[in-house]
Amino acid sequence: MRHPKSLYLYAESLVEVGKEEQILSDLHSEVQHILQIFKSESQIIKVFTSYFISQEEKFQLVNKIFQDNSPYLVNLFKILIKNNLFGYIKPILSKFDKLSCQILNHAYGKIETAYELDATIISRFEEKLTRKLNKKVVLKPIINKDLIAGIKITVDHHVYENSISSQLKSLKTKLLK
Repeated sequence: MRHPKSLYLYAESLVEVGKEEQILSDLHSEVQHILQIFKSESQIIKVFTSYFISQEEKFQLVNKIFQDNSPYLVNLFKILIKNNLFGYIKPILSKFDKLSCQILNHAYGKIETAYELDATIISRFEEKLTRKLNKKVVLKPIINKDLIAGIKITVDHHVYENSISSQLKSLKTKLLK
């Protein structure tokens, strides 16, 4: 689905409101949670974009589903419903997430291993990277059987890798020279 860049003005406006009201961090957390909901329950977006459900019913649903969220987010959803733009909610919220991460000095990354890692180990890596990069780092664990053993961490397009797979590739490159 193509979307005009003017839609990002909604995200930028939400960032400005968050800064002015000093709730940007809270909005950021809420948006993270809502994006996960929209990712796992894609039917929600279909409900809010349906032409068979009245605008008033959609507003009531927004109030009910998002009653624990910021009124600024609820109002954003209602504006998007009113303007028939709710189908663009994911890119708008993703843009908000990206902008708020820059302002809040957050970074997201992934930690790949051949096996599942304990949450305490992941949090230690997050702490070390937070100190190294001078920004709060949150890592998403991913199991990658191709690594054989070791670990690969990607944050802000930087890759930190110490795996047998990377060592074998390096050895192959050296041997072929």
